[in-house]
Amino acid sequence: GFGQVVGEFAGKTGTAKAAKSGIAMIGLRNCGHLGRVGDWAELAAAEGQVSLHFLNTSGAQRVAPFGGSDRRLSTNPITVGVPVAGGDPVILDVTTSMVAEGKLFVAINKGERVPPGWIIDKHGKPTTEPKDFYDGGALLTVGAHKGSGLSIIVDLLAGAISTGRSSDPDDTVLRNNMLSIYIAPAVYDSDGAVSREVARFVEWVKASPPAVTGQPVLLPGEVERATRAQRSAQGIAIDDQTWKDLVAAAASVGMSAESAMAMVADRAA
Repeated sequence: GFGQVVGEFAGKTGTAKAAKSGIAMIGLRNCGHLGRVGDWAELAAAEGQVSLHFLNTSGAQRVAPFGGSDRRLSTNPITVGVPVAGGDPVILDVTTSMVAEGKLFVAINKGERVPPGWIIDKHGKPTTEPKDFYDGGALLTVGAHKGSGLSIIVDLLAGAISTGRSSDPDDTVLRNNMLSIYIAPAVYDSDGAVSREVARFVEWVKASPPAVTGQPVLLPGEVERATRAQRSAQGIAIDDQTWKDLVAAAASVGMSAESAMAMVADRAA
């Protein structure tokens, strides 16, 4: 089914079950693209719940395991959300690859190279040419062997343990699988100790003196919220090639560039 629809249903089901029992686990398999997994962590945080999400794409090998020279894993994101009383939630939403594949599209469209350590070519050699990725190359995992280990665990949890599929070269369909765990502290924390400890810890971490003046410590999710606010106010800058691709996609379904722009403006309003 449509990932965004199925994902929201899974999130609401998980939070409802956790609210009754204190904890719930939801397995989601063989669905379309789920989009930003952080949405489901934010959904849970709004209900005062902690959530953990492990996602893979069984038919999309993009990443080489540590020590390997070809694609065996998907980008395998991990998302964790923790509500903070009286403040914004802590939302960690990261891939276990060095970057998401979309960063390579952006670099190609801009005619730029990528930093060393992001990708290898089809021979397993380091490269900074993003086009090499689409010629049999692969992304690398973040943190070398540690990120590779995390990616393997995510593929197992999201794929096999959810009763979906872990990375499989014989699976030619891009299928998202996700394992989510929801925890409702309110069920077992009658005196609010969890909320107080979360708030204390967050305040203590952020109070660390900045290594660079004017650049305070940021919690997971703060950069994304600031970026969302900025782009909501100022718009999203895209390169010429991406715009051409969007216009072509609109034209393929009988929509003019002007109509596409009007639709975007309506949604942003």
